[in-house]
Amino acid sequence: MADQKLTDLTEETTPADTDLLYLVTSGSPAEDRRVTRANLLGDTVQRAIVLIIDGGGSAITTGVKADIPIEFDATITGWTLVADQAGTIQIDLWKDTLANFPPTDADSITGAAPPALAGVPAPQQDQDTTLSGWTTSLSRGDVLRVNVDSASVVTRVTLSLRLSVQ
Repeated sequence: MADQKLTDLTEETTPADTDLLYLVTSGSPAEDRRVTRANLLGDTVQRAIVLIIDGGGSAITTGVKADIPIEFDATITGWTLVADQAGTIQIDLWKDTLANFPPTDADSITGAAPPALAGVPAPQQDQDTTLSGWTTSLSRGDVLRVNVDSASVVTRVTLSLRLSVQ
């Protein structure tokens, strides 16, 4: 693409497969020159954080399973859980800044509605886009800690967090 003024960029002049554009300025560090296509055009980009928790053939145990550094500002818009077999599991998400690492249970963002598979018969999948009581904002520099609060029978589960990034 030939050099263009920032004000000249539109949906038609910016290739659809371009996620990152660079502003050419003098005296600014490269980090300050990165601009996402979504920010230029006002688009909202959908992304996901996907985590697989695997018990290695045995039922998943409780406790901390992962710490995920957040590299961009985003809003959580939903979650999906898919398990290898019918069973129960409840996963809590704790968020804090990298400076306050590690997050603790007091930093839970899921309110009274954490991602879970429960009920009779126990389902192998569930999802939620309401996120009632959740703190849904994520900021660059946050860390999400994934904690299994309870689990029974399930030996592998995939958690997908849907994100909206602008």
